[in-house]
Amino acid sequence: MSDLLPRAGKGVKPETIRVQMLGPLRLTLRIEVCAVPFPPDGSQEAFWCFLLNEFPQLRAMRTAIRLVRNDQFLLADEKLEPGDEVALVPPVSGG
Repeated sequence: MSDLLPRAGKGVKPETIRVQMLGPLRLTLRIEVCAVPFPPDGSQEAFWCFLLNEFPQLRAMRTAIRLVRNDQFLLADEKLEPGDEVALVPPVSGG
């Protein structure tokens, strides 16, 4: 995880994306917030490739996890921007 910058603060460098793990992801990965390098093409797929390489535990949950960028759910075709804040939202159920 040499390229991963654990526990990034609020001031995110423009060439990175601040990533917040929510709910059970935080417990599974044992990390709440990190910064990852901005994917050169800005694609969600490249972003996911990096995350899955760094956190293989996400592979089994990947299709159920939604991405929220700057407090808005991302559509499948939307690109990421340098300096974005992205939350990984696992599926939830209420009772």
